[in-house]
Amino acid sequence: MLKKAEETHRMATPCPKGPVDEAYHNLGLVLRGQDRLVEAAECFRKAITLCPERPKALEALQDVESALAMSDNEIEGTDRNAKAGVVEQPE
Repeated sequence: MLKKAEETHRMATPCPKGPVDEAYHNLGLVLRGQDRLVEAAECFRKAITLCPERPKALEALQDVESALAMSDNEIEGTDRNAKAGVVEQPE
């Protein structure tokens, strides 16, 4: 279902008429729903560039950037633990 939505919004992004910023925002939401956070952030940035008065896109970008930062921290923590020989115990 999200794949079809992705295709639809991707087709709308190069459209010369209509709210292209909205198409990028919606594409970002679809990509976020697929856990494709880096791509989602790019779409939200594009939506903001096209229409800086789009607060929902800014909120979505902040949400995705927070998730990416948390993910990076988890990966770094796992790498540090592996190098130190620490084995995490299941809860």
